[in-house]
Amino acid sequence: MAQLVRLLGIAAFTSVMAGAVVYFSLNLLLVRPMLRITRAMEHFRADPNDALARVKPSGRRDEIGRAERELDRMQTDLLTALSSRARLAALGEAVAKINHDLRNMLTSAQLASERMSASGDPNVAQALPRLERALDRAARLASNVLAFGRSEEPAPQKRPLPLRAALDAAAEDAGLSADGVALETAFAGDPQISADPEQLHRVLVNLMSNARQAIDQVAARAGVGKVVVEHSVDGTSDVLTLSDDGPGLPERARAHIFQPFAGAAREGGTGLGLAIARELAKGHGGELALVSTGPEGTTFEVRLPKG
Repeated sequence: MAQLVRLLGIAAFTSVMAGAVVYFSLNLLLVRPMLRITRAMEHFRADPNDALARVKPSGRRDEIGRAERELDRMQTDLLTALSSRARLAALGEAVAKINHDLRNMLTSAQLASERMSASGDPNVAQALPRLERALDRAARLASNVLAFGRSEEPAPQKRPLPLRAALDAAAEDAGLSADGVALETAFAGDPQISADPEQLHRVLVNLMSNARQAIDQVAARAGVGKVVVEHSVDGTSDVLTLSDDGPGLPERARAHIFQPFAGAAREGGTGLGLAIARELAKGHGGELALVSTGPEGTTFEVRLPKG
């Protein structure tokens, strides 16, 4: 009997010791490291710039070590993104102030050009159209820079729109005309499309303006050309195809056509217009894509979901 009791005591002691070893081992190797990772995540969420929020990889080669390394990389990437966002916010504020003053100066210059139009001097009359185009481009650039500086575009307020009226309004603002770069439509009737009126207008004006400016750069064309718009339905999407007969995009612009400040197609351009237009199309759940470009002209496609 005494031997049995002694054996039971030894077994109980062994079990307690084994349990203690397992408990402290798990606590040391798993629980504490996970608590450290969890606290680092909580501190980082509360204050990313807090030094205590950065997890320090222990160099372990198991899953805990992998989690530490990935969390450290994630925190580094997020800190870099937050720093860039702060710099962009400061830059956006500065650009907004500069843009405000610049637009006031451009308004004064446009008023002066209107007064000059009353002059009978033939030299003034010859130079005035170029001055007006330059002022219009400067004003449009100021607006595009400010628009791109916003963190995000407002959600589109979609409603049914008559396509022909939308195209005519955009063509007028883009400087298209019957005796210059003319708008042509290659579809029957007057289809309705679902879009935010203002945002669709900005997309169309950008594409048509780019086409007109490309044609204007070819001296032999004397500013004469066309932009042809086709409409079709592909499943649940309206598809607008805008084709011009301009000289095509230069090679340097094709690879980065939708990248801000890198996809400019002409000298002095910023490449913001197409980047903004694509963002607006994506905001509708659609897409803006370059279909083709070359000596015969350039074609863009705008897809907008129905309804």
